[in-house]
Amino acid sequence: MPVRWQCPLAMRTRHYTSKSDVYSFGAFVYEVFSSGGTPYPELQATEVLRAVMAGHRLSSPSASTPPKVVELMRDCTHMDVAGRPSMLMVQMWLTGLCHDMFGGGGGGGGRGEAVRLQRFKRPPASAQPLLELGLAGG
Repeated sequence: MPVRWQCPLAMRTRHYTSKSDVYSFGAFVYEVFSSGGTPYPELQATEVLRAVMAGHRLSSPSASTPPKVVELMRDCTHMDVAGRPSMLMVQMWLTGLCHDMFGGGGGGGGRGEAVRLQRFKRPPASAQPLLELGLAGG
């Protein structure tokens, strides 16, 4: 069982949801930004579940990982299910980050609107069409 990528609570209860998928995505972000490194490299596989349940968190994948990416990774791997964003919020956050990094259409000097998770209570303005359709729920 890939304990380094799976949500600890879901492993204990065998109840998997989209929020446990978000947890796995956070571990995947670590893997990507550490150039293929294994999440929790300082722990043996047999220690991961106990350590994470005791509050151990993923560290920054590398010194060059952008702080906003570290924030996303940590929010996705939050122990409290209610503290994790929905996958739609992750998608909107990543879209906003790419927009900020690579620019977008319209005004603003080629820089996109800053999109932050903001504890997942206030979606970015770019999500307004989704909100109006009822598609951006948590």
